[in-house]
Amino acid sequence: RRWLDTNPDDQGALQRLTALWLTASDFDMAEKTVGVVTDPGFAARTRAEILLRRDENLNDALALLRERIKAAPKDRDSRIVLADYLRRGSLFAEQIVVLDSLLAGEPDANLLLDRARANLEAGLPEKALADFRRAASITPEDERLVRERAGYERVERALNEISDGSDSAASPSLFRAYWWLYAGLASAAVEESRSGREAWPGAALGKILEARALASTGKIDATSARDEFRVDVSMGLESPEAFADLLAIEAGLEANRADAAARTARARWLIRERQYLLASEDVEELMQTSPKNASALQLAVSLNRRLGNLSAAVAFANLIAENKAAIRSEAFREVAELALEQSNVPLAMEFATRSIEAQATRAGWTLKAACHERLGQQSEAAEAKSKAAKEKR
Repeated sequence: RRWLDTNPDDQGALQRLTALWLTASDFDMAEKTVGVVTDPGFAARTRAEILLRRDENLNDALALLRERIKAAPKDRDSRIVLADYLRRGSLFAEQIVVLDSLLAGEPDANLLLDRARANLEAGLPEKALADFRRAASITPEDERLVRERAGYERVERALNEISDGSDSAASPSLFRAYWWLYAGLASAAVEESRSGREAWPGAALGKILEARALASTGKIDATSARDEFRVDVSMGLESPEAFADLLAIEAGLEANRADAAARTARARWLIRERQYLLASEDVEELMQTSPKNASALQLAVSLNRRLGNLSAAVAFANLIAENKAAIRSEAFREVAELALEQSNVPLAMEFATRSIEAQATRAGWTLKAACHERLGQQSEAAEAKSKAAKEKR
């Protein structure tokens, strides 16, 4: 500023001072200073930034930049800023047009990555992947490119999986929905998941995929996902293997809705992946159909163990027939684990002992050792650990 006191027309100094005011978020001083800057492009970009940051008026900022580029089509710096503001406004089709014009000359790796992201958001993954590959050929060790590589590898895998497997999948729509979500293309997954649910209305997989797609696009929140779909959008389907397992189970249920084995398998999958609300529907149906079935009772124990419902877990475990030794052992052990977590050590000890009596296992003896330790019974704990080490099951 001292320099400008004696050199008030130094345009370079005026632009640097304006930039400093913007950095300091002193927008009024930036606006005042840019008023004497003679570069119309710099002035337009500054006023656009003030509109965006101070006034939170993206629409007017975009209008100003569009007007500037209309008046000076060769103003590259303003086109770069316009492309960024279009991204902020989710105007991806227009952003791509601007980036196309910027990339018409010498290729720029950073702008190629910008266009790759815009193509992804616009639902054009093939073009996005092509841009990423081109950027990688220019600057393969670029920090941003290295940071984004894993995401584009997922896009590439998703495209390959969809090309190779979607037509032969048990549910082509749900298959594509999963892989679009895997690639981070939630908008494409929304319609595919809805189409899959129309064909398979009873499929838990369809509910999970649609809920996660809608949540990822900001159309529903976690509470709505639980209320409308009975889905916890933070859980499940993280791996392709988990998806493939559930898709196969759903295909079996679609072929025969009364298939208790398939419904049991789905309930077990849902419990493992922590989709407890959906699991409860299957467990309830299995219990209504066959209330004394040992596998159904064991699932009810597992579900209540994970929900922290100790009294319900105890009640269901006690209903399992004595001739189902392996199932009783596992159910009793789950009750003991929950009781120990809730610091009900006497009950934990009782059910750990009953688990071993039904069928001795390494896990059962290890759990009993933990109960002894909580009671300060170190010699008994050591004996239980010794038996656990010798146990083959």
